[in-house]
Amino acid sequence: MENKQVTNSDINVEQVEKEEMVMETNSEITSVHDEIIDEVKRIITVSDDGSKKTVNDEKLNPLFKSIYELTNSELLPLVEKLTDFETLTDELKKAGDILTKIIDCADKGFRLTDTSDEQQPLSEVHLQFSEILMIADTEIRQHIPTPVNA
Repeated sequence: MENKQVTNSDINVEQVEKEEMVMETNSEITSVHDEIIDEVKRIITVSDDGSKKTVNDEKLNPLFKSIYELTNSELLPLVEKLTDFETLTDELKKAGDILTKIIDCADKGFRLTDTSDEQQPLSEVHLQFSEILMIADTEIRQHIPTPVNA
């Protein structure tokens, strides 16, 4: 049997290493949280701008307004409260449901503004729906799972 002596300095080193690991983990969580909030705010900005540009369009303006309201009034306050994006809590499920609605609106606007004509340049509004879709479906969705349709 091996007799291993543990000194006080060994314990202190181990404790410092554990504390550093906890601090790194907390920093990563804060970083992800801040990143998600920034992405949500980007959607708010783009949808607000799109709403202003389509004020006279009866099909597109309601989509931008819906995206803005869902993001600003529902998703942002919820994401600001979330601290855990790993455990599927009721709050995270609700955020996923809201994100699904945002993605659906952006996708509908994207399809409505798609020209499918290689000669014609893509409209700015089409690019705005595209940006919202990319942010919601790619950037945010990797942290907030959306429900799977049965």
